[in-house]
Amino acid sequence: MLSEKSAQYFVALAESTLASQDITLTAKKKRILEEILNGHGSFDAESVYLRLCNQGRCVSRSTVYNTLAVLVRVGLLIISHDPQRKLQIYHLQCQSITLLTRGQP
Repeated sequence: MLSEKSAQYFVALAESTLASQDITLTAKKKRILEEILNGHGSFDAESVYLRLCNQGRCVSRSTVYNTLAVLVRVGLLIISHDPQRKLQIYHLQCQSITLLTRGQP
């Protein structure tokens, strides 16, 4: 889990990165991004979807998958594969990730 300051920094970074590619950080995308940042490290799409729904902030599964694909495409997330569970696992990825995980933007 990132500090609040680091999470805000990453959201701002995401917004500027997406804007540079003419992609809007919609309310739903931002909700998904914030849930990712509130998590603990690696995650899969289904866990993000379920956490949002359990909090009463549900979005469609397709919105979660599409948002994660966009974040991968712009370089904010990377994907690895878990062959045992047959899942794609996502991880935060940016040049500032070392500072972010230490809580320093």
